[in-house]
Amino acid sequence: MTTTQLHVGAGGLDAVRAVMRLPRIPTWAAPEQRLQLVEEEAALRDDLVAYGYAYDAGDVDAVVAHFADDVVITNPRGRYAGSDLIRKNYAFLFQQWPRTRQIWANVAIRFARLDEAYRASYTYGLLTSPAKNFAAIGTDLHHLRKIDGRWKIVERWITDDVSHPIEPFGGPLEDTTKAP
Repeated sequence: MTTTQLHVGAGGLDAVRAVMRLPRIPTWAAPEQRLQLVEEEAALRDDLVAYGYAYDAGDVDAVVAHFADDVVITNPRGRYAGSDLIRKNYAFLFQQWPRTRQIWANVAIRFARLDEAYRASYTYGLLTSPAKNFAAIGTDLHHLRKIDGRWKIVERWITDDVSHPIEPFGGPLEDTTKAP
């Protein structure tokens, strides 16, 4: 079996495009492995949704469970290695931004091996606190391995390509005096 290894540098648009150029079903996959890869892709998509829901709920334990113990994350604030530092980072983020909504779009999943994959996407995050509110748009690239039967992120690259403040809306969306 041939494997695929990507060199993604610091992540970003070139890196997610490199993931997208990989074949959806690798040429090395035997016929009996193709269905397995389709099922694994569905699991990886569901896992991203579960991660987002855990993030938006501020559930540090559930978020950290998505990462390998020796994970390395590169984001606009720097580079973080190891699950202990990742845990502290997420606890800090959830303290700073008690209400968030994370959305991933243009998600592409490609397999290097049966137990190794890349998940690339755009990410749009709304972050709010009593003191500030803003939105961030960028790329999010995950290098994953299946460890003890569960997909874990071993490397992650996040870019912040566009950020802008948002104004909270203080009133009702509709004229409720006219509602049925």
